[in-house]
Amino acid sequence: MVQLLFFQNRYVVPLFILVLAGACASPQSVVTGDATEDADPQHAIATQVPDTEIFLFNLDVSIPELVTGVVGNITNRDGYDNQPRFIRGSNDVLFAGIVDGRQSDVYIYRDSTGQIEQRTFTSVSEYSPTPLTGDRFAAVVVEEDGTQRLWRYAQDGAPLSPVRADVTGVGYFAFLDAARVGLFIVAEPVRLDIAERNDNEVSTVAYNIGRSLHMMPGGAALSFVQQHDDQPGVLSSWQLSTGEIMALVPMPDGVEDMVWLNDGRALAIDGGLLVVWRPGQDGWNTVYNLKNYLPGVSTRLAVNERQTLLAIVNEVQRQ
Repeated sequence: MVQLLFFQNRYVVPLFILVLAGACASPQSVVTGDATEDADPQHAIATQVPDTEIFLFNLDVSIPELVTGVVGNITNRDGYDNQPRFIRGSNDVLFAGIVDGRQSDVYIYRDSTGQIEQRTFTSVSEYSPTPLTGDRFAAVVVEEDGTQRLWRYAQDGAPLSPVRADVTGVGYFAFLDAARVGLFIVAEPVRLDIAERNDNEVSTVAYNIGRSLHMMPGGAALSFVQQHDDQPGVLSSWQLSTGEIMALVPMPDGVEDMVWLNDGRALAIDGGLLVVWRPGQDGWNTVYNLKNYLPGVSTRLAVNERQTLLAIVNEVQRQ
């Protein structure tokens, strides 16, 4: 059993760990770098991630524009606040944050109070926190020796165990069903693996994928972005029952993040514009101009279960 240790130590940290935080636009260019030795590698990572905030917008999926107004900047602090996910059945937002310039921890924004609470207090870094049942969550952990595994966490933020202790190099993930999880594996090239959660089976289904992994509405397929050299990535699906891969639509140029609505529409941010793709269409349609609210580069998105709130990550420039 892998043990997660909670003490400061010396680490050897591969540069590809920066992929977790979105600090590098091209994961393929990172994984080939030499490892770097640092007395505090969590700090080395933290100094290279962008300064980002999480903004909330009111959402109405019954109108063409979708957005009805801005709630505001819910993090509003120096540092890296990113990778938002809404708690199931709630307007609370789970996210990863680097606020001390040292390491990434898991935080939660409480909608009822407007306050932020820290959920993890380890000396390792946690990324991509994803809610599970019963207020538990899962996260990618950069362990004390630089190994990246997917871990389960208890409601109080205490680490429980790896989902698959034998699977390393995990960058991003999406739970598919009770038995399987889809994994972005940092390798050369990066790949999409499907891992059984209760046995040793792992299968590779795609290479050169982007970081955006999502279960599609209805639960029958996993979506991912198939990357291509010098061309926009292609939003694609992997069918859980058959393993068939289908190309859905090219992504907007330079965009790799998206999120699904329950009716099958996909949302993304293209140059400060909220764009929508509907199955059967050839491309993306602009529905709302967010530039007045989001002056910087926008990336990740999340929608709450009731589809009344949209969270967007925006890179900011401090004065």
